[in-house]
Amino acid sequence: MRARLGLLAMFAIAAACGGGSDNPAGPDVGHVGSYTLQSVNGHSLPVVLFEGENNKFEVVAATLTLTASNAVKHDVTFRVTIEGVVQPLAPVSCPGTYQRNGSTIALAMTATSGCEDGTFSATFTGGNTIDIEGSIYRK
Repeated sequence: MRARLGLLAMFAIAAACGGGSDNPAGPDVGHVGSYTLQSVNGHSLPVVLFEGENNKFEVVAATLTLTASNAVKHDVTFRVTIEGVVQPLAPVSCPGTYQRNGSTIALAMTATSGCEDGTFSATFTGGNTIDIEGSIYRK
């Protein structure tokens, strides 16, 4: 179930950026760094992914880190409420790779303990923002 939650979180919130350029001055690495999840579809954190009568599953925090070697790491912290009792969960860290082509970033996440593989498309909207399907991350 944690594997599905990691993938669900990536769909619900993820983001990334990647790089390389044909620029003779060298590769464009302005996207490299750590980005913190700010909102999902316009909703601030924590973001409720599921809510039932006495149960709730939320994303409390997420960080997307892009390296100059095209590696990506997506760290997500969840919180679950069962029968009205809040129970923090251990953070999930999902690795992968990315490729950047202009403002488009293609993410390929790797299946590991707690994470499923999957591909995602993101948009690098400037020097400090990545948008993954409505999930906004900022440096």
